[in-house]
Amino acid sequence: ELEGLREIYLELLRAAYWEQINRGYLFQRFSVYALLQSLDLCLENVHNHMPLNDWECANLVSEAAESKIETFFYSMIKCQRYNSEEAKRSAMRTKVFMAISFIEAHRLARREFENSFLHEDKEEITEIEAVVLAECTEQVVAAKKTLQSISPGGRVLVVSQIVAAILLNYQAHRIETLKEEGILNEKSATEMFKQVSRELISLHYDTRGECDETTGLCPTDIQVAESVLNAPVLCEEKKDVGKETTATKA
Repeated sequence: ELEGLREIYLELLRAAYWEQINRGYLFQRFSVYALLQSLDLCLENVHNHMPLNDWECANLVSEAAESKIETFFYSMIKCQRYNSEEAKRSAMRTKVFMAISFIEAHRLARREFENSFLHEDKEEITEIEAVVLAECTEQVVAAKKTLQSISPGGRVLVVSQIVAAILLNYQAHRIETLKEEGILNEKSATEMFKQVSRELISLHYDTRGECDETTGLCPTDIQVAESVLNAPVLCEEKKDVGKETTATKA
């Protein structure tokens, strides 16, 4: 029964990661790969009667992938310039991104686990339920320790990327909605989509240039934030637009 509860929790985590992916919150491909692969590795451990250790598994997957990437770039060093400092910054950003996404996924999964799978009287949970919850807490604490080991500037950088991605994906969703409602014509919607897509690509592929040593922010982080804040408001209701059009015609 303990193994079954661990499996349930891992599947809830998988659903939580996909929710983040579908909402545009979890977009860094390397982190997506490491976090999803970690669940499969952790599931194998659970089948071998081991406790939940998905943060450890995520780091194992990440380190193995990083090693392969680093080996590839070193093999190409004679043909291309290999920037070791940029590689270190990239690894740091990945750790922060993974930890933030990991902690949020655990928050969502734990809430669903407690609401749907625990004993009805939550003040008297069973011993095996308490074991699973303790293992989850231990994993989240480990992820938070990783975050605390990163410089404040590095954390600010990744959080700024996540916030920008959330706002940009929300804009893309609103553009699609307004186009379907007939408020935006095809040409206007297409132009807006192109602009949002360009800014999302700059986040996804990390094409931002050098970071400020104090704030950890890069030029494109600031440009994206400014473009989102200065963008036209896309939250008007259709009926309001209709009233305005009628008034204008009058």
